[in-house]
Amino acid sequence: MSKFFAMEDSTSESESEDSRDSDSDFGGGARFEKGGRGQGKAGGYRAEDSEESGSEDEEKRVVKSQKEKKFGELTSIVKNLRNHKKINDVSNVLTDFEELVKKFEKSKKVIEAEGVPNFYIKCIAELEDFTNEAWEGRKKMSKMAAKSLTTLRQKIRKYNRDFEEKITAFRANPEEFDEEEEPPAPQSAGGGDAGADRDLEDGADGGGFLAAKQAGGRRQSPAAAAYDGSQSDDSDEDWGGDSDESSSSSSSDEDYGGNLAAKFLKRPGKEEERAVKKKAKQDEKDRRKRDEAHRREERRREEEGEDKDWEKVDRGGLAKAQKVRLFEKGQEISFAAAVKKLEEIRKGRGKRGTDKTEQIGTLQEMEKIVLENGFGPGLQIKVIFDIVSAIFDYNPSIAVSMRAELWLQLLDNLDRLFDLLERHSNDIVIGASVPDDGEMLESAPYMIAECPLTQLERMDSEYTKILQNSDAHSTVYVERLQDERRVCSLIDRLVAYMEAKRGKQACSDIDLGRAYSLRIQHLYYKFDQDWAKRVLQAGGLLNAADVTESQSMREMNRMCQLIYQGNQQRERTRAILYHTYFLALHDQWFRARDLMLMSSLQQHIEHSDIATQILYNRAMVQLGLCAFRKGQLKDAHMALVDIQSSGRAKELLAQGVIPARFERTPEQEKLEKRRQMPYHMHINLELLECVYLVSAMLLEIPSIAAHENDQRRRMISKNFHHVLKINERNTVNGPPESMREHVVAAAKVMRQGKWQETRAYIINDKMNAKVWNLFFQSDHVKTMLESKIKEEAMRTYLFTFSSIYDTLSMSCLAEQFELDLSQVHSVVSRMILHDEISASLDEPTRCIVMHKTEPTRLQQLSLQLTERLSSLVDMNEKIAEAKNISITSSGPRQFQGQQQANRGQYADRRQVRFQGQRGERSY
Repeated sequence: MSKFFAMEDSTSESESEDSRDSDSDFGGGARFEKGGRGQGKAGGYRAEDSEESGSEDEEKRVVKSQKEKKFGELTSIVKNLRNHKKINDVSNVLTDFEELVKKFEKSKKVIEAEGVPNFYIKCIAELEDFTNEAWEGRKKMSKMAAKSLTTLRQKIRKYNRDFEEKITAFRANPEEFDEEEEPPAPQSAGGGDAGADRDLEDGADGGGFLAAKQAGGRRQSPAAAAYDGSQSDDSDEDWGGDSDESSSSSSSDEDYGGNLAAKFLKRPGKEEERAVKKKAKQDEKDRRKRDEAHRREERRREEEGEDKDWEKVDRGGLAKAQKVRLFEKGQEISFAAAVKKLEEIRKGRGKRGTDKTEQIGTLQEMEKIVLENGFGPGLQIKVIFDIVSAIFDYNPSIAVSMRAELWLQLLDNLDRLFDLLERHSNDIVIGASVPDDGEMLESAPYMIAECPLTQLERMDSEYTKILQNSDAHSTVYVERLQDERRVCSLIDRLVAYMEAKRGKQACSDIDLGRAYSLRIQHLYYKFDQDWAKRVLQAGGLLNAADVTESQSMREMNRMCQLIYQGNQQRERTRAILYHTYFLALHDQWFRARDLMLMSSLQQHIEHSDIATQILYNRAMVQLGLCAFRKGQLKDAHMALVDIQSSGRAKELLAQGVIPARFERTPEQEKLEKRRQMPYHMHINLELLECVYLVSAMLLEIPSIAAHENDQRRRMISKNFHHVLKINERNTVNGPPESMREHVVAAAKVMRQGKWQETRAYIINDKMNAKVWNLFFQSDHVKTMLESKIKEEAMRTYLFTFSSIYDTLSMSCLAEQFELDLSQVHSVVSRMILHDEISASLDEPTRCIVMHKTEPTRLQQLSLQLTERLSSLVDMNEKIAEAKNISITSSGPRQFQGQQQANRGQYADRRQVRFQGQRGERSY
């Protein structure tokens, strides 16, 4: 190459220097060299140039080990993850973490040989700290970011369990993990340019960029380097010397991180450097201690089963908010100023921007100010009413129950309210009758336009809601159930206060009846243990009616009598049902039955509201159980048949939601759940079904035996027949296990008159544990049941085998069925009186003389034909009357046509009826 072209190249180099530098600074080193060698006219090609380019390619081609390659990929992902952490991009952090885990799994072979790198342990430990710090402020995040943070938190905590030992070592001594530098990410050609890119990504200031630019400015093209070093084209040593010189100068700048200003700044002394490092280490240790304490607290909560979303609060149930100053410091607080401030607080109630927690705290602070300044009980009672109302307003949704802390705070406020009302009962007039503009809060007599009855009704509904939404098998339910004593105490105090005001001031009977209804709701389903003790002392259930009434019975009668005298139809209906349930629970069978029959509720109960219908179902069920305990099997069956035959006993008694036959709307499901009875008020459904099936068995089996050949026999219990048919369809029936199988097995052997086996199936250890021991005085119930089984088994025996005997000895029957002779005489006499058997009693010999009046098979068929023909004639007469056929007014031809038409219609109807009767016979 001539000197002329070389000089031309060098002169043009200064003009394009800036553009080449900018290209080289942004990763264009390879592009710069390509442009220097491939300019065509200016550069030219020589053999030496091609050899030099080949040598340069060999230098750029770097052979890396598997370890460097895999660790480099991990490092690049770690760097991206840290950059996303700096800008709190949680979604990308989650993506980077998932990618990092995948790369780590692909690098298993290298990691098993070399071990887990320290930078990886450091990365996942710092990521866990990042998620814990971000978790506290998740409420301020967007929905997507919060969701990503939740997923990331779960994954990183689960993933870090495999590296728990190394993470613990890192937290104990992080300096050891800092000693190992992260391996560099894979570089492209032109290491200085890649370094500049890395400096830019790490957030460095402009110093690194300038240093890279100056280093790139000193780099020369091959032609210029050949001209400056020696003008000989064959000299390769000058090229190498120039590159060495350039690399040494660039390395000296890189010692200062690309920042040339730091090269000339005064450096601090060694003591100052040590102090700074020591302070940084101390801060890092403090931070790690705080993180460790936070993790220990989280582990403790996980072990104890606490919810991390809750925060620790005081007994009041509210987070400690900033204390609100109601009055300025030094301001004189007068009664008028306090009333004005209270009105301002009340105006904020219900507004969208009002903080309900802060409002409750403000009202509590207001009560303290009223007490400190002695503004009197009138204003204090008014403030307490506002606090109670604010607590009720805390939950905006009617379906959500009140928190336990707020519930306890509500009870405390109501206790303090009734303390004030009882202490100043003569000076306070309170109720809905006081107008809002007629309040007098400053001096006695105090006039307050509030209603404590309304507040207690809301409290009672909230208490029911709390029990409905609590798990019945948890300790929380038991804790809340213990609060019923305080609830009943508040209601008793309300009743006593209203009764005291009834004679002196205007307190209507309607309001007093509402208060009585509240008290009855917490009384009617509870069994009186004092009455039970007196019954035991009197000798059992047979003398229960002779036992004097207990205190709860007298209270129930007194309160119900007052409600009966009122004009509120709904309250009267519910009071009758409450009273019936209470009497039936305490075995007052005849009083409970008469009260239900005289009320005639069966006729119009379907027009009542759903809550009253549920109460009616509960009262009827309890009435049926009482009848069963008293041995009134027919009445027990009649009381329970409507509930049990529907197959929806759980739903009708409001003891659970069953899948509906038709689709419910979300609103209907919410209403259904709000109607459910609390668990401690439930009636045992298995006990209920067992009582119904046993009653049906003792009624149905003798009826089946008595009308075995009667095709038109009327079934007493369709549900019981359905249970029997299901059992008969089974190919193999093993020993009975469930309660229903025991009853079915007992029914089968009872049809043969085997009362011992029937008793063994009905009364045994398994049935005692499941059913009979749940009754009060279960021994008396089992004795009564055994006696009924003997009687009905004997009746079944007589119906089945009466055609075989000519005479039967009552003594033999008494011995066979282990009954008294008088009892056998009574049963047989009743059967003869009701025409159930054709027989007579021979008193001298004490025998039953059978009368052979049973019809033969031909006679039975003849009687059936006669009945059907008579029914056919009756039907023809009814049809003729409906169509108003007049024979005398019609002509002979018209009458003949009408007669033929009617004859065809009658034949069709007769065919349909006979087909229906044949179907009944086969059924």
